[in-house]
Amino acid sequence: MNTKNDGFSKTSSSDVEFEGIVIVGGGIAGLSTAVALHRFGLRSLVLEKTDSLRTTGAALTLLTNAWKALDYLGVADSIRRQHPQIKRAQVTSIPSGITKEVSYASSGKHGNHEIRSVQRSVLLGTLAEELPPGTIRFNSKVVSIQQTENSSLTEIHLRDGAYIKAKVIQRQNVLKAKGVCTKKDLGCKIRNTLKLFKDQCPIYVRLYYKHAPLHWTLPHTSHEIILWFSEWLGFKPPSLSGRSAIRGLATYPEGHKFEPKVEEYWGENLRAGFVPCNDKDVYWFTTQRSHPHDSEIADDPKLILEFAVEKLGDFPEPMADMVKKSQIDTLTLAPLTLRWPWEVLIGRLSKGNVCVIGDAMHPMTPDLGQGGGATLEDAVVLGRCLGKAMTTMDGLKDEKRIEEALNKFVEERRWRAFWLISGAYLTGIVQQGYGGIVMRFLRDKFLGRKLADNILNQADFDCGDLMQIK
Repeated sequence: MNTKNDGFSKTSSSDVEFEGIVIVGGGIAGLSTAVALHRFGLRSLVLEKTDSLRTTGAALTLLTNAWKALDYLGVADSIRRQHPQIKRAQVTSIPSGITKEVSYASSGKHGNHEIRSVQRSVLLGTLAEELPPGTIRFNSKVVSIQQTENSSLTEIHLRDGAYIKAKVIQRQNVLKAKGVCTKKDLGCKIRNTLKLFKDQCPIYVRLYYKHAPLHWTLPHTSHEIILWFSEWLGFKPPSLSGRSAIRGLATYPEGHKFEPKVEEYWGENLRAGFVPCNDKDVYWFTTQRSHPHDSEIADDPKLILEFAVEKLGDFPEPMADMVKKSQIDTLTLAPLTLRWPWEVLIGRLSKGNVCVIGDAMHPMTPDLGQGGGATLEDAVVLGRCLGKAMTTMDGLKDEKRIEEALNKFVEERRWRAFWLISGAYLTGIVQQGYGGIVMRFLRDKFLGRKLADNILNQADFDCGDLMQIK
């Protein structure tokens, strides 16, 4: 699939453009939310800073709840056709030699379980194709946002010198834009000053610190506000779990012979596994204790490859050989982070017209396979809450409905995020074999089945139809 500029609009550095709704950032959260709003007839412009869809990262495993969300977004069938359904899992303990198998051919309270390993490029490409022509614009990095003097228009300045003037009108009265935030000294701050003046229309801002997306809405009555992220919302940066993960995509040009199943190996403080995406591509991963040199090699795929081969030296041959067949540009090494579940449960996730979403709300370890699924759920719920609010608004006098919609979104997602973060963290501790020989014995003999059942139970969830009306 060609994910370059073909079929999409290009940035013009010479003309001033006028848009109603602008979304900055073309990741899974951004595109899925844009699709959700599009289902309500709300057109938007997506500004993506890179020259193509951001496909960094090999693949992700999507479970039952994620497929329900994709069904509601109207894109599930296209993705299903390109990825076989995973029927079972096989887990082998390296220290004890014990192997257990788990069948996924069962049903839960929300129907049959469905698990597939999806290439990130396919997911993003499918979401992008659902948007109207001209919705996504590449090479469009936002460097500043400011209010136009003596006007209700807001200017979005791009790195190439182009700028867009956006005005909130009638039902399309939410502007999305991006401020750039970087993590430094355990804190985050907004690099750009957002100057907002009285009588400005509501601005819906999508922010990033590292890879964590945020959705913000700033009240229209604000005066010259400088936002300091951690102080303003009281958030702490995501906490380090003490583990890191290596991920990659191995390609077999002549086709591989692996069954459509998850295959995992549990070692001593090391876990590795793989799952086919299709007939030629296999997604693989390792999780291990963080090492001081992780940050030194994280930007060099060749060093990541060498490190992975070294870590898997004692693992079965298919695993080590698979790593050597990896596409070098799919290799990533990153620390596993999380937001402590009690912060989500009792923390203030919305403030006025401000609300966090996706990894900014619930960064979690990957041990339940719910990072992508939870984000897709968020997109459906946020799209439903905002879509209903915006399509029933009468000019700006009902803008309070946006705040109410975001509050509703937070309350609907708070407990779901709490249980996913908690379950993922505890599952990871047990799977990793922390606690010495006793914990590994309990893991191998008794807890393996319980962990597998918990993964299926957490995936047996329905976020609700996008157009759901109670």
